[in-house]
This record gives sequence, C-alpha cells and structure tokens, in this order.
Amino acid sequence: MTRVCPLFWMALCTRMFGASEKLAARLWREYTPPPLVLWQLGLCTSTPDDAQRWHEHLRRLGELVPPRTILALSLALAPEAGRPRAVDVVRFEEAVLNNVDRKGQWTW
Repeated sequence: MTRVCPLFWMALCTRMFGASEKLAARLWREYTPPPLVLWQLGLCTSTPDDAQRWHEHLRRLGELVPPRTILALSLALAPEAGRPRAVDVVRFEEAVLNNVDRKGQWTW
C-alpha cells in the first residue's frame, strides 16, 4: 500500500530544504510517523488566521520530528557504505543541517 505524502511534508522538504518532490516522497515512504506527527502535519497544512498560532504548530512539529529523524531517513535512502552518495540527498542533508543549532535542535 502506498501512503500519500502529506502536503506540508512535501512543502517542508522542497521549499525549506530544497529537495525535489521525488526525494520528499521517497523520504516519506521511508518514514513511519506516529499518529501525533500526522495530526501535527495536518495542523501545519491548514493555515490559521493567526500567524503566531501557525508558528506554534510548526515549532511543535519540529519537536516531534527532530533533525536527527530527518537525517536518519536520508541516510536510509543513501547509506554511507564507502560509495559516493546521491548528490540530491547530500544537498538535502546540508540544507537540513543549515537549520540546526549546536544542540541539534531546529533553529526555527
């Protein structure tokens, strides 16, 4: 069974981290999100009238899906096995790391 990639996951991966839609979908297929993450993705997809509330939804999503989770998904797609890794995955990881602080948390 193919799971549909949530709209906000696609936007997060493509707009914030520069991934292609294909890579975003592959990352999603690799991920087995808990129900709370699915619910939070839905909250982020539906934009409330209040921008601060939307930022709260995004911050909560960042707590539920920390950078290490995103990086583990990309590593599963392109393992470090002594061979050159896919360029799009490496660029994606670099973009993710550009949004991470010294403590390994999202900067947003």
